[in-house]
Amino acid sequence: MRQLAAIVGVILIGLSGYAQGNRKVDRFVHSPSVARINDADSLSALIAESFGRESDRLRAVYGWICSNIEYDVARMANPISYRGDSTVKVTLAKRKAICSGYADLFINLCKRIDIKAYYVSGYTRQDGGVVDQDHAWVAVRLKNGQWKLFDPTWGASTWQNGELVKRLSFGYFMQEPADFVKSHMPFDPMWQLLYQPITTAEFYGQKVAKDANYLFNYSDSISADQVMPEPQMYANAMRRMVWAGIGNESSARYYALLKRELASALEAERRRLSEMWLYAFEDLEKSYQTSVEMYEQLQVLKTDYASRGVSVSQLRYQSDVLLEHSKRCAEALAGLRLSEQADFSLWNSLNQRVARMQNLIEKQNALIRQAMDPSTGKGSAR
Repeated sequence: MRQLAAIVGVILIGLSGYAQGNRKVDRFVHSPSVARINDADSLSALIAESFGRESDRLRAVYGWICSNIEYDVARMANPISYRGDSTVKVTLAKRKAICSGYADLFINLCKRIDIKAYYVSGYTRQDGGVVDQDHAWVAVRLKNGQWKLFDPTWGASTWQNGELVKRLSFGYFMQEPADFVKSHMPFDPMWQLLYQPITTAEFYGQKVAKDANYLFNYSDSISADQVMPEPQMYANAMRRMVWAGIGNESSARYYALLKRELASALEAERRRLSEMWLYAFEDLEKSYQTSVEMYEQLQVLKTDYASRGVSVSQLRYQSDVLLEHSKRCAEALAGLRLSEQADFSLWNSLNQRVARMQNLIEKQNALIRQAMDPSTGKGSAR
């Protein structure tokens, strides 16, 4: 009994300390001087200075946003908005946002205090039914490797009798993925953060036979997603969406957006590779010109090398260097032809010139080699 009492005592002390920490954060959030801050630099610096624990910093970010940012009802009918730092500045200045603004501000503040946060978009379940409308929230990877989910939009206000009422709720703060997916369905099932993600049909309440052996390593997929080329990233997200099922209009719109982004990324990649091909081609143009200049110089030197104090051996060495240079140029040009971005009109023109010059260089090299007199080691290269 004494051991049990000691364990209970430790737990109660821990809970008491946790509660006191929450009260400290909440006092900070509701402080008039903190509430008036309207730039991300000052706010994030103050949060970092005031709290050392990651959970306290997250509670401060979440609590401040939910307490000080109102939902922009006027823009609710047109949720398509710009994203990024400009949104954050506008949100802090106007103190209004829709879900994307709440999520962007949350992520911006987190990144400033060294917390990894990610934008997630999808749709939701409200009042027992699925709402076919775009929504945005935030996924956070804690320092200990765990993933938690946050919805500052829902934490800032609630609908009552057809009106949006401002109120702070921590019901959508640091939720477990398995609980969060009951009300929030990301378009990309990777962001369910589950080893066995559910399908769209399951989110709508249908019974679906599951493969008990199927496991999805979402953590590795997210890590790979951050560094892979954009076309592959969009293609993978589309593939995962197809797996989950595109069962409503908001998902179809998001899939169409990914398709456009994929096309744009592929075009950008094509342009980048085309530019790289042109840079490589220009380098070979310069290499060809170098071959021409070396050939012409060797032609002049070949007629009076002796008067210049140049031996036939030296002349032969320079001819060998030129021949090797021309061969490398021809080999590189042959490789350049294999590229999908090859401009065959440009390539054919340079290839013909390189071939003619290589033929001249080979003939000249043969003449210079024949000029060596075996008996004396000397001879005429004319």
